[in-house]
Amino acid sequence: YGTAVFINHSDNTQTRYIALSRLTGSFMKLFEAVNVEFEDLPVTITFNQGEFDVEQGQPIGFTGVSTFFKIPAAYVEIIDLQTNQAINPLSLLKLDLKQLGYGIAFKRIRVNTQEYEFSQGAVYPFTGEKPMVEMLIENASARSEFKFALRQLRVKIDGQQVLAIQMDRIPLDLKDKANRVYGDKTNHQTFWYRLTTPWTTAPVVENEIRKIEAFNDKIKVEVEATDVFGTVQTAEFWLKRR
Repeated sequence: YGTAVFINHSDNTQTRYIALSRLTGSFMKLFEAVNVEFEDLPVTITFNQGEFDVEQGQPIGFTGVSTFFKIPAAYVEIIDLQTNQAINPLSLLKLDLKQLGYGIAFKRIRVNTQEYEFSQGAVYPFTGEKPMVEMLIENASARSEFKFALRQLRVKIDGQQVLAIQMDRIPLDLKDKANRVYGDKTNHQTFWYRLTTPWTTAPVVENEIRKIEAFNDKIKVEVEATDVFGTVQTAEFWLKRR
């Protein structure tokens, strides 16, 4: 986490401000006092309830520069301590980004290891009984640095819903298992979604794909993507066994 501040709230949530360049105010005084003794060693300071209060709007630190971002930035996590889940921050933060003109774009598709440009209604070949299908879906504005993962993804095969992924809450014990939802080449701004994931644990809330022993020789696939602003976009294509 680097230099970070975790703040517990009365509703059993915790906000985590991560990878700060330095602290400020009373936080900095504490840091300096401890750093005299421990210098560059990792240090965690915890407080009992009411021992160190933080007011809304109080500055706690400064943004830092990480490997990903070449300009000062901060990572924010919001945790439900009762359920041990990470909450989508955009559902709680008062950020109005709609004026940046966001849209959902279905960019590319990958069937097993073969990658194609995506085209609505196109037919893509597959081999085997049940191929691995992944889709590059982008929720972005004209300003390329502002990209978001989807809030919800639904997949239908021949008109029947077989997969539903809900990204509002992620169990913390799954935070290192992103490959259950995301495919190869996914990073902090590029999102390949696994349309045929075998997993059934959150954020996967419905999965009938694992019950299908083999796909038909030709199937119709429909994908419904919902972004963090509530925009819904659909894609449709066919898979044909060769």
